[in-house]
Amino acid sequence: MATNVLSDRLARLEATGFVTKARDPADGRRHVYSLTDKGADLAPVLSAIVVWAARHTATDATADAVAALGEGGGRPAGR
Repeated sequence: MATNVLSDRLARLEATGFVTKARDPADGRRHVYSLTDKGADLAPVLSAIVVWAARHTATDATADAVAALGEGGGRPAGR
């Protein structure tokens, strides 16, 4: 992905409150992006889309792998 495209997408995600941006403490020239609660709350929706796509399109994923995607509502561990 071109860096200008990545920068634009990250800026949009930050502007809409899905991620936060902070300086990298190890290298002040870099930034670190983190999901906000709003961004993390989108995980179940994205997981559901992945599961739906795996069920309705040709994939190399096993049936067990597809089933595992749908377990737990797609929430990240520890949330």
